[in-house]
Amino acid sequence: MILTADPEKTFAVVVGVEKYALGPQYNLNGPAHDGVRFARWLRSRGVPAKNISLCLSSIEDRGALLGGLDVPAGDAKWHLIESAFLEKLAAPDLGGELLFIFWGGHGVARNDLQRYLFVEEAQANNMKAVNFTSLLSKLRSKQAGRFRQQIGIVDSCANFFEELKLKNLTEINYQHNDPDPRVKQLVLFAAAAGETAKNNVIRRTGEFSSFLLDLLEKDAARPWPDFGLLTQSAQQYFRDLAASGNARQTPVYFNYDDPSQGSGVVGEIPVSGKVREQARASGIAVGQLRRLGVILLNAADLREAGRRDALYGRLPPDVRQASARDEGDPESDLLNILGSAFGIEGGVAGLLDAFERLDLEPVTLQTVRENIERFSLAISVRDLLKKVPITTSEMRRCYVRSSPDWQRAPEVIDLDQAVENLLDMPPRRAGAAPPLLEFVERISRKYDQAALSEWVDKNARTMQMVADLRESLRDESEGGSDTLSYLIVDLPDELPSRLEYWLLNDEGGCEVHNYIDCPPTPEGVRAGLVKIISEAETVSEGQIVLELFVPAHLLSCDADQWEVCLFEQTVDRLGAVYPVLLRWRDRAVKKGLLQKDWVSLTNRIRRKLERNEALSALWIEPGSYTGAKVMSDLKGGEYGDCISFLFVPIEERSKKVNDLLIAGLRAGAPLALWGRKAPSDWRAFKTKLEHFLVSGTLEAMPQKLKIIRAEATAAAAADADHLGCSLTLFWDDPERNPMNEQLRPIGR
Repeated sequence: MILTADPEKTFAVVVGVEKYALGPQYNLNGPAHDGVRFARWLRSRGVPAKNISLCLSSIEDRGALLGGLDVPAGDAKWHLIESAFLEKLAAPDLGGELLFIFWGGHGVARNDLQRYLFVEEAQANNMKAVNFTSLLSKLRSKQAGRFRQQIGIVDSCANFFEELKLKNLTEINYQHNDPDPRVKQLVLFAAAAGETAKNNVIRRTGEFSSFLLDLLEKDAARPWPDFGLLTQSAQQYFRDLAASGNARQTPVYFNYDDPSQGSGVVGEIPVSGKVREQARASGIAVGQLRRLGVILLNAADLREAGRRDALYGRLPPDVRQASARDEGDPESDLLNILGSAFGIEGGVAGLLDAFERLDLEPVTLQTVRENIERFSLAISVRDLLKKVPITTSEMRRCYVRSSPDWQRAPEVIDLDQAVENLLDMPPRRAGAAPPLLEFVERISRKYDQAALSEWVDKNARTMQMVADLRESLRDESEGGSDTLSYLIVDLPDELPSRLEYWLLNDEGGCEVHNYIDCPPTPEGVRAGLVKIISEAETVSEGQIVLELFVPAHLLSCDADQWEVCLFEQTVDRLGAVYPVLLRWRDRAVKKGLLQKDWVSLTNRIRRKLERNEALSALWIEPGSYTGAKVMSDLKGGEYGDCISFLFVPIEERSKKVNDLLIAGLRAGAPLALWGRKAPSDWRAFKTKLEHFLVSGTLEAMPQKLKIIRAEATAAAAADADHLGCSLTLFWDDPERNPMNEQLRPIGR
């Protein structure tokens, strides 16, 4: 839709709901921020402040959130929202031409078209929600359709209300008459019906809103950008994310032009309502059912109606009777058949028999059989897993630990996606349990679920496989893996003439404390470090983790990339052989407030891990933070455990450290990650780091980064996009502070 309206005659209703009467567990940190950002964009385009109705329910103080924005903000309560739509926009002297609607918050769906958006007052016994579909009909009616052009952006989930097991949906509907043929509506939805929309609580934004707002702010077209092109860009962006396993939402749009053109949600609607009903009845996720359908359509050449008729005719009578045919749409037709087969006892066996009697090639038949059995396995465990009160962070942790290669495990945002991905993965080694069985057994042990263990027994090929799996997990939980030794080296300046070092065991005891003299040259320092490592190897009983204490001006140190000769004259990159991380020397040697905050924030992280919660990042973007805000956010406790940067915090030529990084360390941050070179895609970089954060414990993190660095070296990777080439890990554990007096004795 090409917009031509005068900004002075443009109006907007902007709603961002972060807090609900349902309780803090339903808080959603992001929609109010996105709403304010959208209002700022409107003002930058010349829309008068008086033309914007801003309704917010924010976690953050509203005044701080607005940050000088000259648009007055009210609550996101039903009567205020309704007043904005039905009273302010109905003023007889308004003279409006263009209407923008922006809504971020929780939402549900009941079919492809019926969307419900919850207002601030929503509570357990009164889930008050605006029937957004009804509202759109009202706004384009002859009775109220005074705005000839209407643009909507809705960043909310579209889970089916019934699937959420919620009760008492109180619909707020709007009476309307016939549509005004002059009105055009284009509404962009973050997710298709049945899907969730991703919200990033660390960045405090919806993934969909963030992408659109980035495009809007960069688009120089005046007075308005082309929202049709924006829609296409959003859909392509999320298709790319889905292909890499980093998103599960499919943006769709509603387009109303005129009665002759019709209206509807256009885009990649996953499946029809009938198929969704059958998927729910059969206990399989809609996405899994659709995936199976696409595989079988292509493998067995079922896009031809005659082939599907032949399959249908060979099905058991009860499956045929339950199948609602849709001959005009090959995919929906097959999905109806599959949904019926999976929902009836004995239906899967009958389906397999029908395929066997289609005279398929042996290879094709084997593909069909393997995929049907594979998805039968997913169905059988899905309902069991859904009954376990597992948190998303713990689910992700079990998923990553069950993956044979945690670095390549695609990111997951829900249980269905985890099951799908694990089904695709090979075992760690020949004869080992498949990753899905390991995942289920991990959850069974964590939550004491006998039914899950019985499922593992039933679906393992041999009991020896089960015994090996349980022994491995038992050893892991009892600390059966190799212990760690921490080699801590003090680098007081860039070219020191003496290196002081400590070797601590995993219980904190000091095994070695000594000095070594070295020439104050780059080569001399590296040679001295090799000697220290060689001595440590002779006495260490565990795997060595190399920790370098550096002053603030040496946080640019790239020691992980140093080429050193460690073993039999072989030259290696230090970080590919040993886990290498940085620590802040200035804080370790000073007493008082710096150490107090340091210890406090570290303890907060440890308590979080003890509760099996995944670590999160405080993402610092250029221009969005001051040093004071970094310190305030970290100490506030709601903004992440690890400070990370969407820019390079070290000046490339001068090696000057950015003040925001120093502010984070002064606030007590013990954990940080940053790139020393700018990647080509900051979003992809951010996704990789978030996955890295949830992939294990603090103690395992250096080891995992060593693997990444070794991979980069083996592949001769030299581009900044590979984490192993330029990622700095800063993990400064105050429990291992060799600057304490009790660790001062020299020698073993």
